[in-house]
This record gives sequence, C-alpha cells and structure tokens, in this order.
Amino acid sequence: MTTIDLPTLPALVSGTVAHQRHGPIDHGLKHEVYQWLVDLDDLPEFGGPLSSVSQFSAEDHLGDPSRSIKANVIEFARLNGFDLPRDVQIVMLANARVLGYVFDPLSVHWCLDRSTGEILCVIAEVHNTYGERHAYLLQPNDRGSAVTHKQFFVSPFYDVTGRYRLTFRLSPDRVAVAITLHRGGDVQTKPDFTATFTGRPRRATRGSVLRTTVRYPLMSQRVSALIKAHGIYLWAKKLPLIERPHHEPPKGVEMTQSDIAATSSASDQPVMPLAPATPIRGAIAKRLFISAADKVRARVLWPDGSITGGGGPETPVMQLLNTDQFFARIARDLKIGFGEAYMAGDWREALGTTWPTCWSLGPPS
Repeated sequence: MTTIDLPTLPALVSGTVAHQRHGPIDHGLKHEVYQWLVDLDDLPEFGGPLSSVSQFSAEDHLGDPSRSIKANVIEFARLNGFDLPRDVQIVMLANARVLGYVFDPLSVHWCLDRSTGEILCVIAEVHNTYGERHAYLLQPNDRGSAVTHKQFFVSPFYDVTGRYRLTFRLSPDRVAVAITLHRGGDVQTKPDFTATFTGRPRRATRGSVLRTTVRYPLMSQRVSALIKAHGIYLWAKKLPLIERPHHEPPKGVEMTQSDIAATSSASDQPVMPLAPATPIRGAIAKRLFISAADKVRARVLWPDGSITGGGGPETPVMQLLNTDQFFARIARDLKIGFGEAYMAGDWREALGTTWPTCWSLGPPS
C-alpha cells in the first residue's frame, strides 16, 4: 500500500519541464513552468482579475462537460473497470485557463483514500494539439511507477507503438512526473523519449498567484507556443513525419477540446495579446529571418504576394499576414515568438499546402 502526504491545497507548483529525444535526431529542451495542484472537491476561487488566470472547467478535461471534473474522473475509472468510492479524494496536477485559454499536454489525477491517503489509482490524461484526448488508468507500484502500452498519437515523429513507464511523486515539498517511451516495448532498455516535470508546491494565495503569473505570464499560451516552435525546429531538421491515425478515445473520454478553440464562452480576451512594437529589433529579426528562409526547405508568402525561401514547388508555404507583429514576436524570443505568432494569426500555412503547425511535443510523446 502506497500512502502520501499532501501539501496545502490549492498549490502552485513552480518547476522545470525537460524533454530528451534520442535518434535519428537527438533533441533536448528545458523550460521553467508552473502548474496547479488542486483538490477537485475544492477548486480555487479567486475573484477579480485573478479569476482570469485560475479557472478550471470540465470541458477542458475528460468526460461530460456538463458534469464536474471529479464526477467525470470517477465515471472514467468505473467504465474502465475500477470502482472508486464516492468520497474519494482526487488531486489534479494541471494548467488553469489563462484569459480563457488552456492547453494541457498532460493532466495527472491522483485518486486517494480520503481517510488513509492510500493511492487507489492514478489517471494520466493526455491531450494533443489536434484537439484529441486520451486517458490511461494506472495503478503505480510502491515506487510510484506504472507501465502501459502507448495508445495515443501525440507527436508526428513517433507512431503509436511502444510502451510507457510513468513515475509519479507527490509530497509536501516535491511534485514530480517522469515518462519514458520505449518504442521496442522493453522498458528495461534505453528510452527513445523522456519527459519530466519537477517542481516545488507552494500554497496558492492571492499574493503567490499574482507573483507567479507576473513571473510566468500567459502560461498556457506559452506551453502551446513552445510545442509548435520545437516541432517546427525538428521538422526543419528533416526529421521524418508519421501520418496521424484515426483515434477512438476510451470509454469515459469525450473529444471536446481543441488547441485554439478551448476558450471560455464568457471571455472576449484574445488568445494572444499584441506584442509591443520594437522597430529596430524587428528590422534585425526580419533580415535574419529572410536569410534563414533561404537555407531551409520552405517558402514564405509575403503580404505583397511575393514568395521567398529556399524550397521548391513541392515544399510548404508559410504565409505572413501581420509582418510587424510577427517580427516583433520573434525579435523578443525566437522559439516562443514563432509559436505565439501562429496562435495570434500573424502567419499561417498558405492554402493548398501543409505545415506541421499542429504538432505536440508535450509529455508523453
């Protein structure tokens, strides 16, 4: 029996997410992020402006959007052969909506015996940027680890074969999730992909929420932008793409979220605010972008109808729609800015072409 002690909830978990891919093109990343750790019986309620960065909605997670997140977790477990008591305590690690937008590559639901703290099961809920979701019902061992077959298409660089080893840690001073993908199926071998999140929980107060959101503004938007930026980087390195198969979600999972449209109906906020004007840095970014476009297998369609870039007729075309905002964003941060610009509508794939803009490199892959 594995029991855990919880930090004070709700909590903000500030930490680091890291990914490492092995072959045929090795690629790693590391970014500072924060997530929320919440009791589904007592979701945070901050009034005023803080409500726009701390909202949780059932439509962003598995199950019926008209029911509560907890009710949907219990129902998912039941439909998949595990009966949870009605008074079960469910603790969720996830992103909150920020200005009406959310993207959660992975949400973790610890299902606990309320009186003893025993872990009854863990549900790992996965989203990709195609608007699809999946969930795995797991029973970790005494070391917090569980093994399961991969059943969901997340990254266009990996198919749906292989097995995952997932390891979960939850304590008053540490929250950690580690996922390894073993495409050959043997979890004792070196993983093809590793994703980790490690952070320290702190009680979510009005002051701590304000400080954290100032330090890490637009967290959900940032996560989605980084996913796109790293995907485009790997595509530019000529990593082969794999066709996405049809996905049939398991019982108890409904397909209600999409990457861009997961917004609150009551919010009139844009998904991505305007970038501040930086004429000099923007001009430098433009010159560097034009030079780089000549060296990669893609073409750029400018607002005046001209086409530049090093690709041929068979290569995809990137259409710039708002050049001032596009170059202002990438001048501020190349990786994040590229993804932010796509989310804001500053560029898109030209009609009749296919760009890898719906890629997800988030855990698990």
